[in-house]
Amino acid sequence: MFTVHIAIEAFRQDVLSRWLASAVSATVLDFFVYTMDFVYVMMIASILFYSLHFKNSAKQFKSKIYLVSTLLGIFMMIIMGVLMVDIVRGLISNSSCTYYVM
Repeated sequence: MFTVHIAIEAFRQDVLSRWLASAVSATVLDFFVYTMDFVYVMMIASILFYSLHFKNSAKQFKSKIYLVSTLLGIFMMIIMGVLMVDIVRGLISNSSCTYYVM
């Protein structure tokens, strides 16, 4: 969860705040970060819910668990891409880490 939050926060700072700085306020961009955290938690919770309440041979289980795991995989690939770009930018700029999470 922490890694996902850091990646979405880096995406907000690097991309969204530059593109949408004049259009939306910082509060809306913070809302985006926490909404993505909520979506991630709900995907994990739905996997747990469906695995507890359905048998693995049920059609409902298979279709829903495949959908959620596919969405979670796509989300994680996006997070991995954001983190890789952030790492490469950090290595190229030779800057020390000054990002603190409160």
